[in-house]
Amino acid sequence: MLDISSGRLPLPSDQTIRSINLNEKDNMKMTIRFLNDSWKKYFRSASKNNKSLYLSPKPFEIPVADETPSFVSQVLFQFQRNVLVGTRNIKSKLIDLFVIVIAVSVIVAMDGTVNLVRESFAEAEQYIPFRSIQLKKVHHLPLDKMFTPYQLAATDTIAIAVQIAIITSVLIALAATKPISEKKLEFFREASSGYNIDAYYIATNLTSTIEHSIQLAIAGLICGVLRSTPSSWFSLILNFIMLGWVCVSWAIFFSIVIPPRNLIIVTGFFMSFFGLMLGGGLPPFEYEDIYSKLYLEVISGCLAPTRYFMETFIVSDFKCLPEQTGFTFSNSTSFPIEEKSFFKINLGQRDSSIGTQSCDGWHWGFLPALFLGLSIRLFAGLLNHAVCRPQQNKLPLSKLIRTQKWRVGKYLKAMILLSAVVPCATLFLILIERDWSFFSRILILFLMISFNTCSILRVSKIITHLCRYHNTI
Repeated sequence: MLDISSGRLPLPSDQTIRSINLNEKDNMKMTIRFLNDSWKKYFRSASKNNKSLYLSPKPFEIPVADETPSFVSQVLFQFQRNVLVGTRNIKSKLIDLFVIVIAVSVIVAMDGTVNLVRESFAEAEQYIPFRSIQLKKVHHLPLDKMFTPYQLAATDTIAIAVQIAIITSVLIALAATKPISEKKLEFFREASSGYNIDAYYIATNLTSTIEHSIQLAIAGLICGVLRSTPSSWFSLILNFIMLGWVCVSWAIFFSIVIPPRNLIIVTGFFMSFFGLMLGGGLPPFEYEDIYSKLYLEVISGCLAPTRYFMETFIVSDFKCLPEQTGFTFSNSTSFPIEEKSFFKINLGQRDSSIGTQSCDGWHWGFLPALFLGLSIRLFAGLLNHAVCRPQQNKLPLSKLIRTQKWRVGKYLKAMILLSAVVPCATLFLILIERDWSFFSRILILFLMISFNTCSILRVSKIITHLCRYHNTI
């Protein structure tokens, strides 16, 4: 039809309709007329089957647009797909687990079991003047000589805490970069197809957190067995899990912001550099410097992934010791604050109940670590809407804001609101002096209720879908 309308199709050699006196325009008109007549003649003489090839189709209704699944359905679908991919890569996951467990086991085995007193003082006799006991005055006791062996043992424990924290944080962070960095093409495909990228992001967070929590729980259990820790093994395992929570959060953040070619080096550098420099275990910024300077406490609490793990690792064991070590005290004892062991070694300074003897572990750092990881993931979720938009078949954010189609969805609004509230709560938990027993139990109860409610809603939704599917069959 294009050739007929343009008249540029050459005539057969047996046609002599061209005239030397005709210009090009008239010649094209005659060609169009000839082609049109030829087409009509062919169409009239064609069979019915051949004619049907050229007839226009019958009128039909506009196809109904496919209904996009709900947000919860997308999260469940993405979660199930991630689990399926993880089961197919089970050998790779087991190798990651093997490397982490071997690293922790070798470090702990080289250090041996927990020493709550410096070995050089273990068999030394302590002489306390009888007059001091008779007068019942604490300031007459040689507190410095009494407490020093245990304080030195605590400072010795910092070394192994640093080793475990740095090695574990680097390994777990590098392993946690894979789910997003290796699935960039799948993510771009989902985003360009109109699916909710927040659903994809939440599902990836869930699967990554569960996977690496299991790995670190096993590593924590082996650490407890080899070290024979006097404090609760459950608390030790939970400490490893919270370390993983923070490290996985940073890994997800870097997976979104940093190009895949530079991701490994940037993640490894961040974990090792800030873990060593700002963790509190080594100079130039030790726990004494962190607690004495407010700005340094905030920077360390936000940037050092090992900050809370190391402090919890040390304090949990030494809270088991009795009052004569200076780490714990009761209402009947009134040691000067400058002589208390935790004050001397500058650990647990924000916990008002640090001197209470307990072998259940020390949980003060869990809340700041929980909210810190949540803040990082929320910021990463917001950046997920801003970076790599052309690959998602979307306008750049700078151009999209100028258009009339710009609007913020309800899930993005909730993420923005949480991104403003949660970091403020994180700073509050880092700086405020508080007691774990009341505030944290209320928070854990709230989280358990929320988790159980979400689980019940998800199960009921799955049952509803199954019932509908059964009825359609």
